[in-house]
Amino acid sequence: VLSALRHARGDGRLPHAEVGRCRGKCGFISQQSAFRIGRAVYGILGAHERRGSDAWHADLDVLLAFLEVVLRWLPPLLVYMRRDERPPVHLYTDAAYQRGAVGRPLDGEGVLGFMLFDPTPPPGAPSVVVGSARVPQWMWQVLAPDRKTHILQAELLAIIVVYWTLGWRLRGRPVVHWCDNTGAIAAAIGGGGARFPGASVLTCMLHLVLLHLRCAVHFVWVPSEANPADWPTRPDKVHMVPAWAVWAPIAFPPAALFRSLMDPAAVSTWAAVLREWSVQPPAR
Repeated sequence: VLSALRHARGDGRLPHAEVGRCRGKCGFISQQSAFRIGRAVYGILGAHERRGSDAWHADLDVLLAFLEVVLRWLPPLLVYMRRDERPPVHLYTDAAYQRGAVGRPLDGEGVLGFMLFDPTPPPGAPSVVVGSARVPQWMWQVLAPDRKTHILQAELLAIIVVYWTLGWRLRGRPVVHWCDNTGAIAAAIGGGGARFPGASVLTCMLHLVLLHLRCAVHFVWVPSEANPADWPTRPDKVHMVPAWAVWAPIAFPPAALFRSLMDPAAVSTWAAVLREWSVQPPAR
């Protein structure tokens, strides 16, 4: 797979016949790996196949860079011989974004929020955790500047940062992740690839942290009215957060991981992060 994609990048084109072969091989790889790691990113190949041109483009750079790193650490397939009786952790994420002008968002525009409900919390950890934070300017740099709204990107960012923030207590556990934005869910689970600017890089970021945590995540849509993560993102609803919930500061991934994948140093940076994670427990 890597050899075929490298050759296509050198030629500046990925013929549709070659796409079919790569998709078949990638499908086999994903069937033999745990936790659907990389499955969503393979949707980039499907989107390319539907294009009118076979010219190499930026999303294919994202796919190749992601595979160059992740295939080295792809977890083997797990087959459970009995039902997993562990109660899952329930995660809710949400984002608020109201800017109406076209252009790259300004610093602080867009608010991310989450709520975690853990029926079996680690010793000394709270069972209900809540957090919110405004999106810093540097994180918007990976997204296209010509959108009227960036709510889809913000929703996917919210999904990413909650695993970065609470990953230490999610590692190896079953997780049900609730989100009220179907576009963000589509980006997270695949099914043809999300069709909004910045989705490919952000989806890779999500699978990078899931590769580290090895948690079995099931993404589910929830109506906005039933999403408690909506509360900490809006001043008129923050009073609805339960008094017993513990507030936690949101931890953003380092800026180095969000550099353009056209930059050769990006791939080595991702590899270095995974190498470090592979020998150290997740930070608490």
